[in-house]
Amino acid sequence: TQCTDNPSNYMITNAKECATWTYGLTNNCALSSSWASEKNCQFSCWKAGNGYDGDDCCTTTTTSAGWTTLDVSPPPASCLTAWSDTATCNPIQHAVDQVTSRAVIQVADGTYYNENWNTVGSLRNSWIVQVAGKDNLEIRAASGAKPKLVFDGSGGIKIKQSHNITIRRLEIEGPSARISGPEASLNRKRRTSRTADGNHTDICSTDECTSCLTESDCTSANFCSWSASSEDPKCRPLSLTYYNGVGIGLGTTSDEISDITVQDNVVHHCPGSGIRADRADNIAILDNIVYDNTW
Repeated sequence: TQCTDNPSNYMITNAKECATWTYGLTNNCALSSSWASEKNCQFSCWKAGNGYDGDDCCTTTTTSAGWTTLDVSPPPASCLTAWSDTATCNPIQHAVDQVTSRAVIQVADGTYYNENWNTVGSLRNSWIVQVAGKDNLEIRAASGAKPKLVFDGSGGIKIKQSHNITIRRLEIEGPSARISGPEASLNRKRRTSRTADGNHTDICSTDECTSCLTESDCTSANFCSWSASSEDPKCRPLSLTYYNGVGIGLGTTSDEISDITVQDNVVHHCPGSGIRADRADNIAILDNIVYDNTW
């Protein structure tokens, strides 16, 4: 049977393609009465195993516009001590930055790190990958590959101000396995300025913000910042991303994302959430293995 592959009106308005819109192929097709009545994406639905009753497609009368495919390889060990924000040391981020829409980034076997990973005293590292302002982008393991993203900062992958993004077949590991219970508790007390019994305490009494009764004392202390409130000036602890990093972060509290698929990933040992969504619409989180997260 020769099948059509015509997108729905929503897909046309939002520049989505039948062959690549994973969310639609998983959640609509034969599961949607409106799609079934129009036979939207008939060939792609059949190919994805979610075809309409009676369909047995062998060809399609339409083709999707071309997508760009970028292949990335893991950084050499030398990047751990001599980091550079280049395609060599930061390959996935570099590939993301090269495209705006309609791209597949295939990640080869190996281990990928954030800048300053495992550096003594470096407790405020950033994300390995940040996807911002992108549409129609997929980041996935290359065929047969099992790439691993290892972070000790804000997290593995952050998606914001983007639409129709897919993250597939990646392993993401945080630093929780090397954070002890007492260490995690100390950081929590440090952030909340409370003692073990729940009483409020002066943050200046902690080991990182000492002798910080003045602004100059505070700014010279480790991981502290001065709050210049006229009513209650005080030294406050900075957030240490080492203790609250997220495996995959979807959206933020100040922007919205939509049509995101997170599928077949392994996410573990993240001090914060394994997979977290804020102000996100049409999210499909499918067949992931998520464990030992959130201290």
